[in-house]
Amino acid sequence: MIMVQFARIHADKADTLLGWMDELAEREQEAHETMAADSITHEVAYLLETKEGPVFISVMFATDPELAERMRFASKHPIAEKYRVIMKDALVEILHPKQIFEAHL
Repeated sequence: MIMVQFARIHADKADTLLGWMDELAEREQEAHETMAADSITHEVAYLLETKEGPVFISVMFATDPELAERMRFASKHPIAEKYRVIMKDALVEILHPKQIFEAHL
């Protein structure tokens, strides 16, 4: 299942978030192990600049979406715990755009 999350972040935290993405690339094996434990098989992130401030967009494919959602808040992997700290500091608000289409086979 595809899972998409949208979050408006503080403009002055965008560089911190970008730095974290660079760190994730350097810690690729650890990131992959954490993803596998959380049933996530693919993840991509975007930073969208808007007039109201930057929006962080995370798109994941999870084989067990319920597990993936639980682990987003409960994973004890150090990389997941650091992600939660960074996002808590950067977060202005979670956005809930209206989904207008979905198709799958």
